[in-house]
Amino acid sequence: MRIGVVDSGVGGFSVLAELYKMMPAEHYFYLSDQENAPYGNKETSFLKERLHLLTQELLKEKVDLIVVACHTATAEAIESLRANFEIPFVGIEPYLNVLNQRQSPNEDYVVLVTETTARSKRFLDLKGRLDPTSLINIFACKKLASLIESYFHDEMTKGDFEVELKAELELIHNLKLSQPSLSSAILGCTHYPLVMRQIEAATGLKTLFPGEAIARRTKERLLSLFAYSAPIDSSTNGFSYRRKVTDPWQHRPWNYLQKVSLIG
Repeated sequence: MRIGVVDSGVGGFSVLAELYKMMPAEHYFYLSDQENAPYGNKETSFLKERLHLLTQELLKEKVDLIVVACHTATAEAIESLRANFEIPFVGIEPYLNVLNQRQSPNEDYVVLVTETTARSKRFLDLKGRLDPTSLINIFACKKLASLIESYFHDEMTKGDFEVELKAELELIHNLKLSQPSLSSAILGCTHYPLVMRQIEAATGLKTLFPGEAIARRTKERLLSLFAYSAPIDSSTNGFSYRRKVTDPWQHRPWNYLQKVSLIG
C-alpha cells in the first residue's frame, strides 16, 4: 500500500515512526509544508488551502490513504478534505478520552495544544463531549512547535532549547506545584512527542500521546477499505520525504527517523 502523511513540519515524524513500526512493508510519502510551519497560529482559510494543495501533491504519487499527522490541520481542515476528495483520510485529535481510562478519580490532566487548535470548533466540541465537567485544563503553547522545528533542524543547541522550553512551560510547572493531583500532560500537537522526555522534565508531568492508536486506526481503515493484509515478505519499501512542497522527493532518508529517537 502507498500511504501519504502530511504535517506542517517535522511533527509528522512522531506519527510516521509508529506507522512504520506497525506496518513496515508499506511505502510512505511524507510531505511537509516547511515554508509555513508551524500551523499553530494560522487562519482556517489558509490551512484549508494548504491542505488541499498537499493532498493534490500526494495524489500524484497514487497514495491509497492520507494520514493528516497534525492536530491543528485535523481540527481546521479535515472536514473540508473529506468533502472535496474521494481518498480516505485519517486524522488525529488530542487524547481526551484518557478520562475513561484513569485509575483514580483524583487524577487531573492538562492538554497542550497550539493556539489555533485551542480555539477550533472541532476541538472545543470534542472537549465538550468527552470532558463535560472540564476536568482537563487547556494550555495553548505559543511557540513550542516552532522551538521544536528549530531544535530538530539543529538551528539551536540542546541547552538553548531546554531553556526556551522551560520558559514556555513555566506556567504548567507552577500549576503542578499548586495542584498535586495534576498527573499528566496530553500532547495535542504531533511536534510535542518528539521531545516528550524534556517536556516531562520541565513540567514534572507524565506525557500522553496515542501514536500507536493512530497507526492501529490507519491499519484498520486499510483493512476495511482495501481488504489490506501485511505482505508475507516483511522487507520495507521505506519512505519518501519532501520537506517543502517545492522540494524533490528524498527516498529513504532514514536519518530523519533515527533522529526522532535521539532529540528528546
